[in-house]
Amino acid sequence: LTAAVMAFAVPAMFPSLETRMKGARWKSLGVGIAALIGGPIAIVLLAAALLGLPLALILGAVYAVALMIGYFASAYALGRKCLDWLKRQPGSALMGQIISASLGLALLGLAIVLPVAGALVNVFAVAFGLGALLLTLAAKRRGA
Repeated sequence: LTAAVMAFAVPAMFPSLETRMKGARWKSLGVGIAALIGGPIAIVLLAAALLGLPLALILGAVYAVALMIGYFASAYALGRKCLDWLKRQPGSALMGQIISASLGLALLGLAIVLPVAGALVNVFAVAFGLGALLLTLAAKRRGA
């Protein structure tokens, strides 16, 4: 449901993140891993300084939303790849995004059942999507 709301609210988000993931796979993964590690450290350091506590709370909320968007972006890319592999194209663009995200979420949900590999797959999915999100935001800020 959340992926559907995101696809409806910002229809260009998932395709642009997928394009970033395809174009800069390793860079997306590296930036995502760095953000997964560095984000909580920055939040804790800000919270340690009493004046930074309100900023740490805001940054924590933004970080949580970014993790969610990253996970959904990876799920969308995975679902899209599966639909391409099956040679299936959903009707409308919006419905295609919802179906792709739902299929990817189902596959990632199935992967979590695997003892160790499932957790690693989901961590890498978050890192991959988070890195693509940060790279896309940085490119938009630069005007590229």
